[in-house]
Amino acid sequence: MGQEITKDLPIIRYIADSNLEPEDYPFTESLSLFLVSDRIVKILKELEIPGMQCFKSEIVCTDGKVKDNYYTINVINYEDCLNKEKSEFETFKIGNHIMYDFKKIYFDFNKISPQNKVFHIKESVLTFVHQSVKDEFERAGITGVEFKPVYGA
Repeated sequence: MGQEITKDLPIIRYIADSNLEPEDYPFTESLSLFLVSDRIVKILKELEIPGMQCFKSEIVCTDGKVKDNYYTINVINYEDCLNKEKSEFETFKIGNHIMYDFKKIYFDFNKISPQNKVFHIKESVLTFVHQSVKDEFERAGITGVEFKPVYGA
């Protein structure tokens, strides 16, 4: 997760389990890449968010119809800003990896680069966004995204 993809990729195809109209952020089971609508990509480009790669993607519904207005996003930005002393979490192992199940997250905001408005932390597969990104998503009526608060340490 978070490594730049340096080769050209073909259109990434996701197979849906229904014919329902997908949301702007449909759930996909990848931990490092995620599927978003062209509406989300447009917002991120307008906000000039660095450290992201977009790859053309499509969703194939059970009736064979193809929704081709989607992209797979690779977030490259990482920040080392988690305040483990104040955050509330449990850890567990998957293979050799320690995973964090957060109940409450505290960041040291002064450790976050001002230009990194979308990023990951090494302790989580969650994607974190700046308030300005959240505000734009809400203004545009983006669907499928759930925002949870992060607290300052």
